[in-house]
Amino acid sequence: MTQPDSTADETPIPVRYRWLKRISVGCVVLLVALVLLRLWWGSVADRRLQAEIDRIVAAGEPLFPRDFDSPSIPDDRNAVVVLKQAVTAWEAAGAMEFDQMDSGPTGPSDHGYWAQVEPIVKANANTLALLRKARAMPDAEWDIRITTSPVASMDSFMMPRLGGQRRLVRLLCRTAYYRYHTGDHDEAIETLRDILALVRAVDKHPTLMAHMFSVNSRKLVFATTVESIVPQLTIDSPADRPAETVRPATRAHVQALIAELLDDELSRQALIRGLYCERMSQLDMVSHLTSLMVGIARLNKPLFRLDGAHMMQRSSRSVDAARQPTWPSALDRLPPELVRPVTRMHKTARALSTILTSNLTRGMQMHFR
Repeated sequence: MTQPDSTADETPIPVRYRWLKRISVGCVVLLVALVLLRLWWGSVADRRLQAEIDRIVAAGEPLFPRDFDSPSIPDDRNAVVVLKQAVTAWEAAGAMEFDQMDSGPTGPSDHGYWAQVEPIVKANANTLALLRKARAMPDAEWDIRITTSPVASMDSFMMPRLGGQRRLVRLLCRTAYYRYHTGDHDEAIETLRDILALVRAVDKHPTLMAHMFSVNSRKLVFATTVESIVPQLTIDSPADRPAETVRPATRAHVQALIAELLDDELSRQALIRGLYCERMSQLDMVSHLTSLMVGIARLNKPLFRLDGAHMMQRSSRSVDAARQPTWPSALDRLPPELVRPVTRMHKTARALSTILTSNLTRGMQMHFR
């Protein structure tokens, strides 16, 4: 009886096959670990971003595009409607460009300057009347209706066109100079109040860009107009009778101008709204970009969501700084200055915040000044 041949069963496995098996098992383990790591990373990113969203919503602060829609008000109560009419009237008057003019006269005898200003003021009588009418309006809303993502639709909401309002401010500044030069001091003060009313109306636009426009306009009022007019202003009073060639400013109008210049609460609320709007755009950008990712690009979604949470936290700190009553206390609460990424890993991790987050220190300082 023959014995079975067991030679084939006892043949040793070659070393190369043994290592191939070990490498295959290692690759499978590594792949499973990477999948688990990606799931954990995505979970952490989602939790951090959602936690920031929940905190903002719980505080009752606007965050989503629909939160910035304007309330509906009648046109006969809306100063913005009249301001748009004033821009149209300014264009109909010839849209005289001021770029070649000096920002102000070199002195009371600067006849060349006044010779340029006088026809501009007369040609824009209707524009100036509309601006005075807008000041009397009780409300100002910009009729904002955001039906889709501002980023996805490239909506001009985030980049308001304020060129017309900028030209109206310059027209009013030169008109105030002209009224003062011709001896109508009361109308000069009223024109300055027209500028501040226009600035307050623009401040109702929720974007930070609109508020920076208002800050620069107020600065223009101070630097080029108030500092030149007020020191030699004639105010009507029993003890100080003006010359017959001067129409003095009434004390009530001067006191109203001072009160409007010192009232910074509306400007502070406009700054806070602008920071809210910046934060909304950051979240909207993150949501839009991550929704477009397909295929292997989806692996990077946690990167953008973590960066989005980082941006929103910085914006929230800026909102807290804007609520402070003084610049030193605001400076203590501002987030640290952005550091330009150096390493490739840092650049990748902060790809969005490097583009979308600006250093607000200079702008905030201008606001508090």
